[in-house]
Formats: sequence, C-alpha cells, structure tokens
Amino acid sequence: MVHYLIKRIFFGAITLCIGAFVFAQTPYNVVMNIYGDPTTQMAFNWFTDEGVAGGEVIIMKDTQVVQRVKAITFKYPGYTVNKAVVKNLEPGTIYSFKVGKENAWSDEGTFTTAKRDKTPFSFIYTTDQQPNFPELQEILQTNSRAVFSKNTVDFWIDCGDLVHHGGELNLWNTLFNAHQDKFLKTPFAPVQGNHDEKGKMQFGRHFNTEKFGVADKSGSTYTYIYGDAQFFAINGEKCNNAVYIGKVKKWMKAQIKANPALKWRMVYFHKNVYTGAKDEQNSKLCAVWFKAITPLFDALNIDIVFQGHSHVYDVIGPVKKAQLIPESVSNVKQNQELINFPKNVNGKSGGIFNVKEGTLYFTNGTFGNAFFNPLPLEKMPGKHFPFIPHYASLITGKLAQAGNPTYSHISVSTESVLITTYEIVNGNSVFFDEITIIKN
Repeated sequence: MVHYLIKRIFFGAITLCIGAFVFAQTPYNVVMNIYGDPTTQMAFNWFTDEGVAGGEVIIMKDTQVVQRVKAITFKYPGYTVNKAVVKNLEPGTIYSFKVGKENAWSDEGTFTTAKRDKTPFSFIYTTDQQPNFPELQEILQTNSRAVFSKNTVDFWIDCGDLVHHGGELNLWNTLFNAHQDKFLKTPFAPVQGNHDEKGKMQFGRHFNTEKFGVADKSGSTYTYIYGDAQFFAINGEKCNNAVYIGKVKKWMKAQIKANPALKWRMVYFHKNVYTGAKDEQNSKLCAVWFKAITPLFDALNIDIVFQGHSHVYDVIGPVKKAQLIPESVSNVKQNQELINFPKNVNGKSGGIFNVKEGTLYFTNGTFGNAFFNPLPLEKMPGKHFPFIPHYASLITGKLAQAGNPTYSHISVSTESVLITTYEIVNGNSVFFDEITIIKN
C-alpha cells in the first residue's frame, strides 16, 4: 500500500511537470495578417514562452492537411516571436489552421482566401482601442463581441493606437486576450499609432505584415488588393521623415500604375491630415503630415482615406488641394434642431459623396473608452491650420462625439462603398450614421 501511494505521488508529479511544460509551450497572442496577395497568401504571428521554438502552422482543407510551414523565430527576454507566411493557397477557399507544435497547439482557426474577381466584399474598420490598464480587457472583449455578433466580414483594419504604451507587454496581452477568438477567424490588417510606437518595436513583434524596407521597419507600410479595391497602409507616425515620405510617394505611384483597372483606391493610417477634432486641429504634427502627404493623394486620385488619432467622428470632403469639390455631396440630412454638442455638432447625417474628382477623409471615433470633443465650427480652423480659412465648410457630413465606442462596417462593390457606423451601447451595436461613396 505504501509503495502504491509512493508510485501514485511520483507519477502524479511527473504528469504535473509534463502538463506545466506543455502549457509553457502553448502559443498565445495568435493573429492572422493580410500579407501580399490575399487570394493565395495568409500570414501568421504568435508568441511562445522564452526558449520555446520549432513551431509551425498547419493548414487544413476539409480536415485534410494541405500545408505545413515552419515558423521563423525571434528570441526576446521572456518570450519568443513566431512568424510564418503561407503561400500557394486556392482563391475563394475556406481553410482551417492551428499553430504551435506537437502536444502544444493553439485553438483551431479558420479563414477564407479572397476571390480573384471583383466580387463585393466587406470589412470592419476600428481605431484607437488603446487599453491603458489590463482591466480594460473586458470592455474591449464586449466591443468585439458586439461587432462580430452583428457582422460577418472578410477582414478587419485598424488605424492604430492599439495599446496605450507600445513598450508594455501586458497591454498587448490585454488586447489579444480581449480579441483572441476573433483573431482566429478574421484576418487583421493594422497600422501603428503614436502610442504603439513607444517602446521597442512591439508593433512589429505582434504582427506579420509585409516589410517596406529600411524606411519603415515597423511593418506599418504595405499594400494589398481585395476585390475591386487597392488598400495602402502607411505610417503617419513618420510625418517628419522626408526619406520615408519620398519612398512612399514613389512606391504608391508605381503600385497604382501597375493596377490601373481597379475602381477604388483606399489609404489608411493613424495621424489625421483632416479632422474636426479640437486637439488635432491644434496639433503641429497633424499640420506637418497634411502638407507632406495630401498633395500625393490629390495627384493619385485617392478615393477614401481612413484615419485614427482624433477620437471623434467626422466626414470631410471630397476635397482636392484643400478645396471642396463642387456638387460632389448630396442627400445629406441637416436639421438645426439636431445640433447637440458634442453628439452632433453640425446637425448633419448621412449623405452620398462622389469622389470622382476628390478624396473623402473619414474618421469614425474610437473603439476604446477615451472620448475627445470636436472643435466648434466657429472656432475652425485650429491653431496650426490657418492656411485653410474655410476649414469648417469642408466638413460635409456628420461631426460628432458619440460618447461610446464606435466601429464601421464597410461594404465594397464596383458601384459603391457603403460605410455604416455603430456605437456600442450596453454590449449592443446601435446605428450611428451611414454614408455612401460613389465615383461617377
């Protein structure tokens, strides 16, 4: 009996140690990223504990393994970063996947590659999640549950400030813990914001996007084509970097020249170039970024620019050379009785915006819990925008602060782009505004 008990204790201890060892190897902070051609490729990024290497991603189709791709690993104090890019996938096909290694796999995820034709598609746009303490995890988790319980989309873009301080690993863990189940089912295509830049390149460690070269090592500059649209993710935090801006201009021109038949050209970044926000109207860096990059958008006929940073909702343009395009806006509802600062500063909502001759600039607020106020119309332009004395007239749609987390569901077809924005109230998606973008 004594021997039996000793054996039970011994084998129990061994089992416990093995279990702990397996747990230490289990992947965490797992994410899929758009990388290059989304019809045939998908990128994966995940963390394991320090010293744990040798992982891979397994791709399955109808439960059959079709690819195994070994990860490239990067070792840091306390953890290991694993990156893998899967190529030669079939367009328009559902796959499942898992990352890790034997006895230490992640939960299974799924994705669908893009179709090769110009089939309509949809995506989610968020910005400024910015958790500044781990307790915000529950709020962010509630927000993403509200988004994906209502919407089925092809991918998810984010315009930066994913965390409040990019050098604090616990805040990145907070972000991933909040959205891990969604990241296993929705390809994520983010850019970094000014808060993400703090620290040692944490943005690039957590995501696996195409690298732009020495001009931007963060992984916040890349492009991809989806349906009838080309997307450009660029790094607005390099607004003072002439080398970066010069390389981006050359790169974007070449990309657009190589894809002349596409209907839509969309750009997204963090720091605003146009905004109705009080603080950013008075931001010198936003004015610097405006002067550096908007002439390029004018020259390349960019249709839509998605922004972050300001934490307000605003619809600006279509504009070219800081001038509103005549007769480009219709069907905007305006009622003086609806003016309610800050929830609806100008009493406007809805509208159809024709971007044939200009660019629409759009910011949808914040997906987190930091809410800033717009600048009253009579106080525009702000301190650093005196060169646009007619600034208030460029805000052609709603200017507002919802006072709740917001996100946009965006449907894209060859004919139009429909942007429907919701605020999240008590864990539910509540309609906030809807605009339609055409080009004819």
